[in-house]
Amino acid sequence: MSDLLELLSEFRIAAMEKGDEGGPLDHVLYERMRSAYRQLQTLGEPARYAFAALLDDPAPTVRGWVAAELLSQGDKRALPVLRALAKLEALPGLMRRSRLRSTTREH
Repeated sequence: MSDLLELLSEFRIAAMEKGDEGGPLDHVLYERMRSAYRQLQTLGEPARYAFAALLDDPAPTVRGWVAAELLSQGDKRALPVLRALAKLEALPGLMRRSRLRSTTREH
């Protein structure tokens, strides 16, 4: 269980630091998120459920990154979150987000 909590925390921290716009550490933070996400996926259904629970995270950037990944998998739970975020703030980077599991594109 501690691995699960540590990986969720790592993802959250990296997502909050990265935010929505790129910066000098953009690729490093993206890699931290991608690594945490990949490791979460190896932990099975409880980890996937815990990752989806981040749709309710207090940080909009965390909700946005989680929703983008879930939507890329066809998970419709992401839609209300993305709609709510679009009403609250401009998310110019949302359309540029790619699946965290992708290995062909570097950030």
